[in-house]
Amino acid sequence: MNLRILIPQESNFFEFVDFWSQQYNYSKESLYDDNIGKELTEERILELFRWKNGSILSQKKLKSVYDNYINDTTVFPEHPSDEFTKEQLMKSGGAIWRIFWLHCHYPVRFPIYDQHVHRAIAKIGHT
Repeated sequence: MNLRILIPQESNFFEFVDFWSQQYNYSKESLYDDNIGKELTEERILELFRWKNGSILSQKKLKSVYDNYINDTTVFPEHPSDEFTKEQLMKSGGAIWRIFWLHCHYPVRFPIYDQHVHRAIAKIGHT
């Protein structure tokens, strides 16, 4: 296997993103693309969490999605304050899924953050 190593720097950031985006192929991508940035109905929320989970949600995870997200009556403001964001992150439902929940409401302001992103940032930061 011949892997090309690209480290994003200001001069080749677009090359880095272009290269790695071509390596990405996920058969469930439509679960995300068809539901993000739209009104968050029960069906869309379930599809987005299925996408995030990478597979069908177990009964335990499905219950968590209903309890912590679908049945939550929080009104999300158009422009959330830092305090609102902190409150959302402190609620139950798991840190990564809470970050994802903010992403579902504000996909531009809150990018997806998970173990893979964390590892990439850690590696790039030490290069």
